[in-house]
Amino acid sequence: MMDAQVALASHLPHSTVPSSGADVGASEWIAGQDDSSDAPSANGTVEHIQASSIPDHSNPSRLGIDIQLPLWDFTWILKGWIDRSTLEMEATFSIKVASRSPYPLAQVKGNLKRGIPISFGIRHIVSGKANFYLTGDWSSGLWLNVALSASAFGVDHGPAVVPLLELPKGDVLGRPFQAKL
Repeated sequence: MMDAQVALASHLPHSTVPSSGADVGASEWIAGQDDSSDAPSANGTVEHIQASSIPDHSNPSRLGIDIQLPLWDFTWILKGWIDRSTLEMEATFSIKVASRSPYPLAQVKGNLKRGIPISFGIRHIVSGKANFYLTGDWSSGLWLNVALSASAFGVDHGPAVVPLLELPKGDVLGRPFQAKL
């Protein structure tokens, strides 16, 4: 498994976390399977990004997403769907602190072509901003990204820019989607 992770990491896009200069990696989508990769976090420790995407058989253009991003001693969770024909996204953005259940932070709803900015806050726990957007294109790889800044328990974190998931180019039958970017 380690060889597969090394091979996978060699072709993943990376972005810089401005506060520390560390690279944060992303995971590559594999049809119908969970995928994950190790990536250095803003505090320099190796984190395990896990992203799964599951096609919706009742709506072939819709892709269910479940992304867990460990960053800054928390796990940030994005769970919902992306319509690959329109690039609309609807999801819940949550934070998980230690072994507690996730706290919902915000509903994320909009078109990824324009980006979806959100603000969130839970009094005395966490507040911040996130922007979900796309980079790349269908031919070379279209990636869902997040730009995230937060203050948690009085400590400021970020900003961090993290590629989260490469959108698959086709449906479960291999038919391509051609949403205009």
